[in-house]
Amino acid sequence: MNTLQKVLVAVSVIIILVGGWYVLKNPRTQSPEKQQTLEVIKEIIITQKDCKTTLPKLANFLKENPRYAEAWQFLGVCQFQTGDWTAAKISFEKALVLDPEMDAPENYLKIINSGVKPVKREAKP
Repeated sequence: MNTLQKVLVAVSVIIILVGGWYVLKNPRTQSPEKQQTLEVIKEIIITQKDCKTTLPKLANFLKENPRYAEAWQFLGVCQFQTGDWTAAKISFEKALVLDPEMDAPENYLKIINSGVKPVKREAKP
């Protein structure tokens, strides 16, 4: 194998490794169906503010898709809003491990770590 062929092989390996890393880091690129499910859950949280309905859906989604940082964030938000700060802290930390650039989990963790708890919101029946 000549030098040019070795360089091309090395570059090809690097491209494959970087592409694989990107897909693992960004799982939503793997499945539009999973991303659509997550968007439906997000819509329920934002528009209906219905964490009682959303918590089991998120738990089921995360059992099958534990690498979705956004889902961990949504789970943390609902846990936070219903007063389960211990679980919310764990969820926000998992979100940040998967995507350290997320802002919301960091902000919620600052509140949780401050120890000042707002009034607990009741989930819709």
